Amino acid sequence: MEGVTTSGILHANSTSDPHTREEESIYDSAEEDSGDAGVFQLLKISNSNATNSRVWLDAGIHSREWIGPAVATYIANYILKNYSDLPGSLTNKDWYIVPVVNADGYEYTHTQDRMWRKNRARYQGQCFGVDLNRNFSLGWGERGSSEIPSHVLYRGPRPFSEPESVAIKHSELSAARRRGIKNDFLAARTKRVQRSDARLTAAAAAPPRAPRRA
Repeated sequence: MEGVTTSGILHANSTSDPHTREEESIYDSAEEDSGDAGVFQLLKISNSNATNSRVWLDAGIHSREWIGPAVATYIANYILKNYSDLPGSLTNKDWYIVPVVNADGYEYTHTQDRMWRKNRARYQGQCFGVDLNRNFSLGWGERGSSEIPSHVLYRGPRPFSEPESVAIKHSELSAARRRGIKNDFLAARTKRVQRSDARLTAAAAAPPRAPRRA
């Protein structure tokens, strides 16, 4: 994998030349004061070609969805181990991969509550958490979110109130500035997230079904 550089957390064995790696902590978590600080880790895989397009892949924004981090880590590992054999449609990209966006919540699902969904933000003196999917600016406060901190769809007190969503925004905008291109990805991502959560919102709002007759 000559000329390919990586920065981040994945320490996979390569099939040819070793990579350079750098572990980055992008934000200080809400759990830092408790001694259980999580970190936002970003892995970049690139051959440093200036014409590359960018691909952003994050997982674990909802902490109870364990399959997400597993898939993201698998994809990153596969790209690293097989880079020299991959088609140009994959190697002409700068890959930005965040295996676990919601590190505090993810840890909490392993130690306290398996079905915890939000981050571990404290509001009104308690850890109610924020649904990070609903903390982006586009469509913030619209139908499908809640202003009640204890609600599973709580959107936070304002757009980008959470370190996780801020870290995503800053990382994407920083990458765009370095490349000198306009970044429309954050808005596109938010639209995709809203569509993907539509079923959950509809299910929560729907009245209970009448029991089926025998």
